[in-house]
Amino acid sequence: DDDEGEGGGDVGVWLLWLQMLLRASDAAAQPAAPLALLRAATTALHARAAPLKVACARWLAASLPLARCRAFRSQLLALPPAPRDALAPLIAQEDAADDEALRARPTAPLAPPAAALYDLACREHGGASPALWLRYAARLLARRDFAAGSALHRRALKALDDAHHATFAEGYQRLLANEDGAVFTETAVDF
Repeated sequence: DDDEGEGGGDVGVWLLWLQMLLRASDAAAQPAAPLALLRAATTALHARAAPLKVACARWLAASLPLARCRAFRSQLLALPPAPRDALAPLIAQEDAADDEALRARPTAPLAPPAAALYDLACREHGGASPALWLRYAARLLARRDFAAGSALHRRALKALDDAHHATFAEGYQRLLANEDGAVFTETAVDF
């Protein structure tokens, strides 16, 4: 069985334990418990713990308000690996809060925790994902932060595989042409 091949037990069993913890009536009041189980699973399973990390990230983003999620997600993200499917719900939660901030104050800076999350996602998965870079750029350009957008453009072109340069450049040009300042909707998909 693949789930047991490298030691540390069966991934399915660990996932079942985590799902039971997440479904407990007091899980949102005690998010440290699922994170403790995730730490133990990561120690036992190493990189094979990725499905547990994804489940935990989805639960954090869906169950906790942003400020509380931020407090616990740093513990989650400190455990390797950082799968795309674990980062996507956390970024979506930050994007929703950023949309509200932009409506209230169009020049509000991107919240540092949101920028740090995007930076992590770009470091881990940016080589093959022009959509991720465009989603991040949309956040910067929506507030007319062209200097930060330009710096991100340079970083993206250095990080992206050559095969993705044209896709990124075309998308970035569409972002720049967006006259009303709205966040570019084509980047609202998972990266």
